Amino acid sequence: EPVIAYRGNERLIEMACIEVIRHLYFRQGWKVRRIARELHVSRQTVRKAIRSAEVPTYHLTAPRPKPVLGPYIEHIDRLLKEREKQPRKQRYTAHRIFELLRDEYGYPGCESIVRAYVRQKKLEVRDVFLPLEFDAGKHAQCDWLTVVVVLGGKRVSVECFALRLCFSRASFVAVYPSQCQEAFFDGHKKAFLFFEGVPHTVVYDNLKTAVRKVLTGRNRLEQERFISFRSSFGYAASFCNVAKANEKGQVESLAGFVERNFFSPLPEAHSIEELNGYLRRRCEEYLDREHPELPGVSIREALERERGLLLPLPRHDVECCRITTASVSTRSLFRFEGNSYSVPCRYANGEVTVKAFVDRVAAFRKDKQVASWPRCYEKGHKFVDFDHYLEVLVRKPGAVPFVSGFKDLCPLYHELYTAVSKMESGNKLFVRILLLAREYPREMVDRAIEKALRSGNVSYEYIVATLRRTSLPNGRPHEPGQALPGKLLEFRVRPANVSQFNMLIGEGRSDV
Repeated sequence: EPVIAYRGNERLIEMACIEVIRHLYFRQGWKVRRIARELHVSRQTVRKAIRSAEVPTYHLTAPRPKPVLGPYIEHIDRLLKEREKQPRKQRYTAHRIFELLRDEYGYPGCESIVRAYVRQKKLEVRDVFLPLEFDAGKHAQCDWLTVVVVLGGKRVSVECFALRLCFSRASFVAVYPSQCQEAFFDGHKKAFLFFEGVPHTVVYDNLKTAVRKVLTGRNRLEQERFISFRSSFGYAASFCNVAKANEKGQVESLAGFVERNFFSPLPEAHSIEELNGYLRRRCEEYLDREHPELPGVSIREALERERGLLLPLPRHDVECCRITTASVSTRSLFRFEGNSYSVPCRYANGEVTVKAFVDRVAAFRKDKQVASWPRCYEKGHKFVDFDHYLEVLVRKPGAVPFVSGFKDLCPLYHELYTAVSKMESGNKLFVRILLLAREYPREMVDRAIEKALRSGNVSYEYIVATLRRTSLPNGRPHEPGQALPGKLLEFRVRPANVSQFNMLIGEGRSDV
């Protein structure tokens, strides 16, 4: 007796029954009516078994009714559409959708039904990805990720630059205080030096440091400085579609690997430079891993193949900086990113060109650097060099101990000020001595000041005499055994005419 099962209103038979039907029909020659009567199944079921040797499947002729969830499906679909427009880490979860349905629309059902519906809708819209292959030297992908490290004993968030060559999988990472444009450029430069070449095309997100405006399709209006930078290296830029980070999946995968391996446990360092040294060593070690798509070949060996097909590095040095202009105030200060920096007072009330590098801020006037300061990424700070105000302090010596930057002078200058402040016009004398650094190397001036302090004579004349005794007219000290300049070698001293001195003792004088 064949086993008959039921699902809904349809009778289903096991594979054994199908085998019996096909045997009776094809081997025994039974008719469909007889098989149906003897096996107690419908003739339609017998015909299906004869047409196919597989188990008949059950197909719904209409969707199953959802008496509890049905009235709320429209709200769920609307929330799922809103979800696609939300930030990736702030999107609606199935649990949050259930809470909204319950609290705002009075949904009476359980959460599991909502979760099942949301899961089904996600499967319907899930994208299909394609396996990709890249030619050697042609493509690279770039991205940023935020990581936590221990810097100077404190847990801080830093920005990690990542760039990967698509063929060899060779990767470079480095950390920076922010994702500013100069850090973006500096990361590229160091990565290209690490790879010993430049890929033909680099793929990016639509990050602001590279893209000024997103146009239709894949067209982008790029930042001028970015165009200038990549033109210096000779590579092209390609940008992902909006909200399609999967189009640069290799560097996205690298980001996850770096987080799990390079930054777990949290690396500790005293400075960004020390931390980047650690990351470079990890990048070198990464080259010894086996290539995921080239069996028996390491990433280092694949990189050696790829290097011959990369673009050559430029012969000239490429500045990785952001350039802007700033007005200099009457106090000879200019502002940049919420901080104030001093320049020599002769540039007050004018403008300077500011070049912001990763580690410093430099001010230029007519292509000449007039000041340079360590980069500060915080706001509300003032950086003043006392030396920038010496020309004004000659006319206003009484302000010497109150000028910003005076307290930051080295201990030698404070010792000098203590010595000269007891003298008449001591403030003015202090400024005149420091101004000697305009004529002589600062190291030489400092040695002369040290000698004056040891001797107890800190007069301007003594320090100048010391400088003149220890230097040539061009300001360089003359070392024993050093060859003299050619003009001095040609110089000849005439022998003295002693007879001329006889007139001084009366010889040859008619009035004696």
